[in-house]
Amino acid sequence: MNTQSTLELLWQLKLHGMAGCYQAVLEQPLHQQPEPHLLLGMLVEEELQQRQMARMDLYLLSTLIQIMLPCIARTAKLLPQKRTTKGTTHPTLRWPVHR
Repeated sequence: MNTQSTLELLWQLKLHGMAGCYQAVLEQPLHQQPEPHLLLGMLVEEELQQRQMARMDLYLLSTLIQIMLPCIARTAKLLPQKRTTKGTTHPTLRWPVHR
């Protein structure tokens, strides 16, 4: 298996950290590339860091949403009322509608 197909398989397997690290190693001159046991350690460490960063991004996004939803709800109550016909209540927003 050549280096390009290995790189494509890493991307296909969604091992993005390993794929990025391997691609960076391949761009180096041969005399600067690490030995196989060092390369394997570098690939695994990069994949672990990539996954930890993705998990942290997900937690931060979740926290941001939890903080912003109450603010959005309060802001929505300040918006002008949407009107429908015949003085009914808007079915979704549950506020009185006047014609």
